[in-house]
Amino acid sequence: MEKWKQWKVSVDRLEVVGQPKAGNTNSVFALDYISGSLTVNGQVDRENPLYSAGFTLTVKATELKDDRSPSDATVMTTFTILLIDKNDNAPKFNSSEYRVRITELAQVGFALPLFIQAEDKDEGVNSMFQVYLTGNNSEYFTISPTAVQGRADIRMRVAKHLDFERIRRYSFSLFANESMSDHVGFARIFIEIINENDNRPIFSKPLYNISLPENTPSGTSLLRILSTSVAVLSRSHFFN
Repeated sequence: MEKWKQWKVSVDRLEVVGQPKAGNTNSVFALDYISGSLTVNGQVDRENPLYSAGFTLTVKATELKDDRSPSDATVMTTFTILLIDKNDNAPKFNSSEYRVRITELAQVGFALPLFIQAEDKDEGVNSMFQVYLTGNNSEYFTISPTAVQGRADIRMRVAKHLDFERIRRYSFSLFANESMSDHVGFARIFIEIINENDNRPIFSKPLYNISLPENTPSGTSLLRILSTSVAVLSRSHFFN
């Protein structure tokens, strides 16, 4: 131990891989000059883009003179520190809700004009998750991909025939789940259907019969005919 005390050991340079060389930035690591123990002294989040590639650490030891002042006798060594990923991030969507209006004539397979992105900032198997829809009438739409690793753009498409006269608005949930029960991403989907004139008008009766005397004056009202189109909200036409 006494011999070790004759040396001053310090972190001479800390290089973040892929970044310019610098000192022990933010005092991320601490080195005990007596024991030589290197310890973590700050936040080392692997998801931090500055740290994700790891660190190159240069340690310098300087021999001390009898008066404890540093001499010219030094030795240096360099080693690399890589951060091991921990599954500490839940998948997230790029928005908490998505809204869109589409025509009721949109065909099965039509891609909705939505930008949906899901991401888990962990790496490898820790970044794998499932994406799915749930809620009333969510079966009218489908998404892909449903299995994601890391990050993916999610495309939503029409899965069943749409009809404004049956369902005018859709509201359901979009989930991103991974193996850990508390790692869940969530967003709401709101879809408004645009009405189109896609139904022919119909008469109230398939056949009208009237009796007309031969001396009926011109301009006499004979009957009222009602036609209705369900495609246009309760629009009715009367013919005399």
